Amino acid sequence: MAQALTLLAFMGITWVLLGVGGPAAGPGSLAMLLGFLLVAAYLAGRVSRMVALPQITGYLLMGILVGPHLLGLLPSDAVVDFRL
Repeated sequence: MAQALTLLAFMGITWVLLGVGGPAAGPGSLAMLLGFLLVAAYLAGRVSRMVALPQITGYLLMGILVGPHLLGLLPSDAVVDFRL
């Protein structure tokens, strides 16, 4: 349960930071997005394991959730910059 709350808090903080400065606020914003994705995917994998699902399910759900089509934490231009 603590991991799920940590994940939600982490997503909220990132959302606020990206909302205030915008996704192109500085040279380190792409690195911050990559770090957010790695930590959020790790936490989502742990949460999915707690409910008896494979960790890859958490990774995929987090990618879909924060992508440009749902919450929009990861803007489309960042996806192009990552060359995903």
